Amino acid sequence: MTSITGGTFCLNPLSLDYPILETVQSALNFCDEVVVVDAGSTDGTIEKLKSISARIKIYPTVWQYKFKRWSPTNHAEAFIRNKVLENCGGDWIFFFDTDEIIHETFHSTIKEMVQTKDYDMYDIYMDHLYRCKRDGKYQIFLKTRENTGIKRRLMLYRNHLGNYYGRLRKNSHSPHQDLIGVGKQRTAAIKKLRVFKPEPSVISVLHYGQCRLERCVARSLNLWGIRYTQDDTFRELDEETHTLEDRGYPLFVGTHPLVMQDWIKSRT
Repeated sequence: MTSITGGTFCLNPLSLDYPILETVQSALNFCDEVVVVDAGSTDGTIEKLKSISARIKIYPTVWQYKFKRWSPTNHAEAFIRNKVLENCGGDWIFFFDTDEIIHETFHSTIKEMVQTKDYDMYDIYMDHLYRCKRDGKYQIFLKTRENTGIKRRLMLYRNHLGNYYGRLRKNSHSPHQDLIGVGKQRTAAIKKLRVFKPEPSVISVLHYGQCRLERCVARSLNLWGIRYTQDDTFRELDEETHTLEDRGYPLFVGTHPLVMQDWIKSRT
């Protein structure tokens, strides 16, 4: 029987309002186990994860470098992502961030996808959700597919292909480290692998990162050092006054995963 290991990493996600408990619970529905590499959380995350299921494997590590996402010398996120890969033992790896979740309607699809002999990797479409106040109340909006920078990500792939995560290229449009195939040149290496891009109607992932409490969004942006200008000057956000701007996105009319509905309800 083909096995799937879910993999993610974290550092105090609960204090930053990430739905890590919900994402891991969801992944357990189609993964044989979930590997979580923790970089030193002190907010009770690990204790709560351990109480969910024995199929959740926790691997502690130490955050290696000061995080500055756009720096060409930044290895921190690539390092910890590769730590996740090192501890994944399944035939396939489903790699998700702690704000990304597959709707339960697609769980059986994933189980079917890993039975194939035709493909090595799946490049899965992402729907980005956004929470802000409109008409006096908080609501969830959908970034239109024309206005989102990251449309797809390699989230499901065979284990033991020799893939690893490399440093983010400066001025890259992706906020994630690059997944690199065997060989020195990513493009040529990935082309040697059999990558399939299923249509969003077949499978997609929901990204809830911008649905978190505003003060926590500001705190994580400051922590990860994302808001750098072109001259590498950091613009720190005030946690108390930070608000998520209404950018005119349409209301999200789909259904949230069952495991996320209480989380969403408490934030709208």
